[in-house]
Amino acid sequence: MPTISVITPVYRGERYLSEFFDALVSQTVFSDLELVLVHNQPSTVELDLVRSFARSYPDKLVHLVVDETNACRLDRRPGSWALETVAQSMNTAIARAEGEYIALWNVDDRRVPESLEREVAVLESDVDIGLTYGDYVMVASPGDTMGVPHVFPEFDREKFTRSCYGGFQMWRKSVHDAAGLFDEQLRSGADFDLWIRIAAQSSMKKTQGDLGYYLNAGSGMSTLKGGLRFIEDAVIGQRYGIIDRIDHRLLRQAKQYRIREVHFGERWRPVAEYFPEYDARVAALKRLWPGELRRQRRVRLRKTVVACWRRPRHAAGVFLRRIGLLPSRSRSSG
Repeated sequence: MPTISVITPVYRGERYLSEFFDALVSQTVFSDLELVLVHNQPSTVELDLVRSFARSYPDKLVHLVVDETNACRLDRRPGSWALETVAQSMNTAIARAEGEYIALWNVDDRRVPESLEREVAVLESDVDIGLTYGDYVMVASPGDTMGVPHVFPEFDREKFTRSCYGGFQMWRKSVHDAAGLFDEQLRSGADFDLWIRIAAQSSMKKTQGDLGYYLNAGSGMSTLKGGLRFIEDAVIGQRYGIIDRIDHRLLRQAKQYRIREVHFGERWRPVAEYFPEYDARVAALKRLWPGELRRQRRVRLRKTVVACWRRPRHAAGVFLRRIGLLPSRSRSSG
């Protein structure tokens, strides 16, 4: 039985798979892990890469292919998704995982060789620790090792049930009994949503040192300009009473989600089953939201007034200079 189940959803991963497999094999605990790869609409090149890895390591791979014939669709948007969402793929992988610990590893990210070993040591140091996370370096291109360091705080339940901290998470498979699985209706914020529920149900601990390199090429669901991140932040903010995650301009789009329910295992379930403070958070949100709404509107109005005031002044200055009522600006010579 493997100790660690690495779960990896893949869609259009030709560019990353070869280096991903190399990084996986280089893990110091490679002998104690399995890879559960959920492959959405794989290309011929991707399948060749996977077969090559499977021939070299036949006991390490669980390869699950998803195409239009077996993709799971949500009844919230009938027929709108031909393939699984990332959340659906991760739930599929968890269902097939045999390890005691589950490690999330995106195909375009790179873990340092001792990353999994250090995280296992943290989880085995205390049975009350349900999840561990760590720091990482955010890079702009695959294979980069120079980038922006992201350093996160030690676990604090109040903070971690209101915001997202850390990366390269590993957790006990048993935490899903209390916290549930990824909410499959969320296409960008499903991991953040689950981390909140796990933080509410069990303890977390930070693994010290950088765990890897996180690719931010600006093309992912959470980083793409105009993507779903901000809408789903508003959904999560309403769900858990996190006022500063709610943008009142996005409330209409957020209504398409079932905020008080999560979807996994082919059915809808009340969020309150997996978040002990749910009723108190909702009551606090109802009490505080009118004041927050007024604050947001004041801020937007102030910014609009300032922007409109500056533009006419600038335009008037240009006009007055052109007709000679103001002296023209001259560049100083040097």
